[in-house]
Order: sequence, then structure tokens, then C-alpha cells
Amino acid sequence: MHITFIVTGGTIFQTRDPSTGCMVIGARLEDIVAPDWLSALGVHSSLCVDLKVRSGAELTYDTIFAARDAVVAHMGRSTAFILVTGTDTLEEFAFCLDLLLGNALLAASTSLVVTGAMKPYDIEGYDGRCNVQQAVQVAIAPG
Repeated sequence: MHITFIVTGGTIFQTRDPSTGCMVIGARLEDIVAPDWLSALGVHSSLCVDLKVRSGAELTYDTIFAARDAVVAHMGRSTAFILVTGTDTLEEFAFCLDLLLGNALLAASTSLVVTGAMKPYDIEGYDGRCNVQQAVQVAIAPG
């Protein structure tokens, strides 16, 4: 089984910069998803496509089309796709991708799950790791 992660940034990857007090991208997908955990689920390979966007509030049509293009480019090779993005525009992103890719994903019996986090990576009670793990479990579930 192969999963493609498409990441755009967002709170899920943010940490507080102690020198400025500003939120910055301070974590990577590798900090959130442990390879041994994926292996235990039967995911033997994964790929990360980083669209290099900082915040969900910075969502543009170009970002939506880049995510669509990443899915299309890996459609035949991936069992499932996980889009990790900011929660400010998560719903809009999911809606647009459904319009652009819904029929193709259905025809290919391929899942696309969109997830993010409400709390930054370095805050107690961080929800990002759990959200990504649950997204993977949903994406690879039969049916």
C-alpha cells in the first residue's frame, strides 16, 4: 500500500519562534508521522509532496490546482491521498478538490482525506499527530 501526503502548511506544522513571538513553520511531516506506525498499518511506502504554503489563510486557486495536479500525477501509484492543510480554509479546499477530482477518485477507488490541526505543534494538547493518524486510517479502510 502506498500513500501520498500533500502538505500545504498550516497550524499543524507551526511553532512559536522564541526570538520574534511569531508563528513559523517549525515541524515537518516526518515529525508527525512515524514510519513504523505506517508500516504497522500495512503502508509500505509514502511520498510527501510539499506545496510550500505557510497558512491556510493563504489558500489560492494556484494552491488548489497544485494539489489537484499532485493527486493526478500520482493517481495510478497511490492507494490513498492525505492532504494536510491549514484549518482556516480546510472546508473550502475539500469542496474544491471534490469538484475537481471527485469522479476520478471514485473511478479509481482511491481515497482523498483532508486534515489539519487546531493547535500548533509545540502546544500542549497538540492534535495534529492524532488527526493525521486518523486520516490515514480512514483513507486506507476498505470500502
